[in-house]
Amino acid sequence: MNRAAAQRSVLRDLEYGRDQRQKLDLYLLPFRTAAKGTVLYIHGGYWDTGDKRDYPFMADALLDMGFNVAVMNYRLAPAQIFPDFVTDAALAVKWLHEYRSKLGLEGRLYVVGHSAGAHIAALLCCTPVHMERVGASRELIAGAVCMAGPHDFLDWLPGDLRMQAALGPPTGWNDTQPVLVADGLNPPLLILHGLRDTVCTPLHAPALHGAVTKRGGQAAYIWYEKLDHYTIVGAFSRLLRWLEPRVVRDVQRFLESKVFASPD
Repeated sequence: MNRAAAQRSVLRDLEYGRDQRQKLDLYLLPFRTAAKGTVLYIHGGYWDTGDKRDYPFMADALLDMGFNVAVMNYRLAPAQIFPDFVTDAALAVKWLHEYRSKLGLEGRLYVVGHSAGAHIAALLCCTPVHMERVGASRELIAGAVCMAGPHDFLDWLPGDLRMQAALGPPTGWNDTQPVLVADGLNPPLLILHGLRDTVCTPLHAPALHGAVTKRGGQAAYIWYEKLDHYTIVGAFSRLLRWLEPRVVRDVQRFLESKVFASPD
């Protein structure tokens, strides 16, 4: 899946913080190629697993769309609990903004996340507190794509010890729910979900969409009949794109849009 990205230009292990997990890989378009913007990709893994080294295929797809791509690591549970991993994503956004001139990054900044990464991306956008915690604003984010993410799972938490290890004590659970913190002032969201997803029900997509739009925010969601929790991100690889070519097209359409419009 990652073979196609082997020849891409990449700056590895750039430090956006002091912790060994606070690093990102920056994949760059060829020299003198005008970029449409920069995408920060946030991996999934239940907030306690995952690594940026597994996602060159995602960078490859986004580079083909004309965007420079940062693929980040973040601190993992159970050593770190909510909101630490969201804070890390906020720090990465701030770092990319502050160093955009030195790194030659053009255009606006977008965030794309899968699974736990989609949850993190949604929280960055739905409430100002996480960007403000690092001395920045969510206005730095032009839009976010949330794929197969959990956004409305308060009823799930009491019976999931692994999730509790990541999200902390019950007194703070409401703050972990994008549907509860959404204030309608978010950057535009594109929420994608496979209807065959048995890890995270596809109902999370309309739940987040409804919470955002009810408060006047911009959001759209798309369901894909053939995809599950894993193939929705796998379809970005050249090897598996045949599973559902619309995913890459829908994301590209969203990222390229200067004025947000709901996909058909």
